[in-house]
Amino acid sequence: MTDRKTIDLDQGWAYMQNGIKNLKTILEGSSKTQFSSKEYMMLYTTIYNMCTQKPPLDYSQDLYDKYKGFFEEYIRSTVLSSVINKHDNSYEIMNQLKSSRIHKSIRGEILCLWKLLDSHFRLNSSKYVEHDSMFGVSVESMITKNQFSVETLFYCWICWKDNIVQMLDFLSNFKTLEPQVAKQLREVCIELFGCSEADL
Repeated sequence: MTDRKTIDLDQGWAYMQNGIKNLKTILEGSSKTQFSSKEYMMLYTTIYNMCTQKPPLDYSQDLYDKYKGFFEEYIRSTVLSSVINKHDNSYEIMNQLKSSRIHKSIRGEILCLWKLLDSHFRLNSSKYVEHDSMFGVSVESMITKNQFSVETLFYCWICWKDNIVQMLDFLSNFKTLEPQVAKQLREVCIELFGCSEADL
C-alpha cells in the first residue's frame, strides 16, 4: 500500500474553488461542457483524501463549512438578489421560481410567488386573459408570457399559501427539530416574517 500525499487545507480548497467555479458556469448555462470524468475523479479524490487524513489534518469540517458558506452566498447572490431586485417581468420571475425550486430555496420560492401575486394585484382585472381562449396552455407558460388570468392568480396564491403553511407547521414543531434545521428555519422566519430572536 502506498502512502497518500498529504493535502493541506489551502491547497485543497484552491483546487476545489476551481471546480466550484466550473460548476457555477454549468449551473448558469454559460458552459456547454460538463465535467470530464478525469476532472470529476480528481475533485472527488482530493475531497476524499482531505476528509480522511489523520487528525489534525482531517479537514472534513473545514471543507464542509467553506463549501456551505460558498453555497449560501451563491443562493443569496444569484437566486435571492435577483428575486428581490426585479419587478414586473414575469418571465424572469418564473425562471427565478424554477431556480429556487431546483435549489430548494423556500425563501426564493416565497419571494417569487409574492412578486407574481403583486403583479396580479397591480394589474386591472379587466386586462386578465380568459383561460378559455388559452386552451391547452399551462398556467406557468401563461405567466411566462405575461398573460394573467384568474387561473394564474389562483396558481400563485395556492403555491404561496402552501409554502407559508409548511413554514407554520415547522414552527409548531420548532422544539423537536434538529438544531441545523431549526437554525435555518429561524433565519427564514426572521428574514421573511420580521420576527426577532425573542419571538422564536
